[in-house]
Amino acid sequence: MEALIEIILDGLKKFGGEIIAAILLGAAFWMFPSLRKIFRKKNASDEEVKQQLEHMQEVLKQTLQQTRTKDDSEEEIQKQLEILQQEEQQLLRLKETLNRHDAALQNVQAQTEEERKQKADLQKQLEEQRREEERVKAEIERKQEELRREEARKAEEARKKAELERQRQEKLREEAQLKAEIERRQRELEEAEARKADEARKKAEAQKQLEEQQRKVQHISQPATQLYEQGKKYYDAMNYDEALKYIRPAAEQGDAEAQYWLGVMYYFGEGVRRDFSEAVKWYHKAAEQGHVKAQYDLGHMYNAGIGVRQDKEEAEKWYRKAFEQYCKAAEQGDAEAQCWLGKMYYYGWGVRRDKEEAEKWYRKAAEQGYAEAQNSLGEMYRYGAGVSEDYGEALKWWSKAAKQGHAKAQWWLGFMYYRGYGVRHDYGEAEKWYRKAAEQEYVRAQYDMGYMYEYGMGVRQDKAEARKWYEKAAAQGDYLAMKALGGLK
Repeated sequence: MEALIEIILDGLKKFGGEIIAAILLGAAFWMFPSLRKIFRKKNASDEEVKQQLEHMQEVLKQTLQQTRTKDDSEEEIQKQLEILQQEEQQLLRLKETLNRHDAALQNVQAQTEEERKQKADLQKQLEEQRREEERVKAEIERKQEELRREEARKAEEARKKAELERQRQEKLREEAQLKAEIERRQRELEEAEARKADEARKKAEAQKQLEEQQRKVQHISQPATQLYEQGKKYYDAMNYDEALKYIRPAAEQGDAEAQYWLGVMYYFGEGVRRDFSEAVKWYHKAAEQGHVKAQYDLGHMYNAGIGVRQDKEEAEKWYRKAFEQYCKAAEQGDAEAQCWLGKMYYYGWGVRRDKEEAEKWYRKAAEQGYAEAQNSLGEMYRYGAGVSEDYGEALKWWSKAAKQGHAKAQWWLGFMYYRGYGVRHDYGEAEKWYRKAAEQEYVRAQYDMGYMYEYGMGVRQDKAEARKWYEKAAAQGDYLAMKALGGLK
């Protein structure tokens, strides 16, 4: 803008000097609105400026010529000068106003540009948000579709499961019906067999009564001791029915040994129905005659309340009687007395509990080859009771007792081989010793035989054989065997 004004002034100086040029320039701005517009435009072309300048020069020339031809007075010129000065001041104010307007316009333009950029950014953000919304919507639709498919799959699975359950229930009903029919027929068969058995039993009882009467006639003249000895031979051969035929008459005649062994038979149910009260009765008869084992067992019955009301004082009385007799016999080297004296010290029956004293008497009996003492000494070494724990010593004494047919010692050997305690782990060897003990009706061995057959440990897996051994153990009241039978398929 300043350059344009310089160009105009240079042109006007040619007509009358600097002052006149300035006055004429102010007059030109006042007289030519188009010139003012040119100066307001920021991007006016050179051609437009040139045309306006030429037009202004032409007009000024005419005006000056007219002015020079007139003979104006100084007063008129002075007035014109004042007017021009006023016009100049107005032009200056106008220029300042124009400059402010230009600055304001530039600010507006800058704000407009910023707003345009913000609008573009906002539009971009909106577009991105729209795309994100479309993506989220598509993802939601995809997941909804997956959920629908999953629900359809679950519904199909539920339908199949319901169908399978229906088929299973139907099969169970059929099996139940078949089982009921089998049981019905089995009951009919059992009833028929029971009738036959009852007839056979009645016939056998009649025959037995006849034989009993004949035997009583024979036994009247036969001494009780002789009867007992004959019956004990049958008992040792495990022929309990035949043993009872001789031991009972001897006991009824007052033979202490026969009375004790008849109590044992009632205690274990050997040849008779198991009856603890009857066992107590015969133990009592023998104990009152000074039979040391009967005194010991009677003390045990009172101590545990088996077949009789529990009575610790009565138990202690009979334990003390047995203890006194065992002490005398043990001091004289009786192996059996030494063993039972060891038990009384071990459990504190009739004497203060003393495991070291128990070990002493067990060892004396064990060294004489008494199997029960050998087994008990092995157990002390197994648990470190009264001696240092020593699996090797335990195995040594159990082996000695097992070779003599001691069932519990045989079971212990099987247990050690099964667990690999003190020996190489060997299921086959364990099964061998378990079987020996089980065949002697040792209940824990019978359960273990069932377990080994059920899981095929040391033997070929055989559920039928497992059931057989479990049933044998369960018949003796073994809880684990009963539980195993319930879970055996």
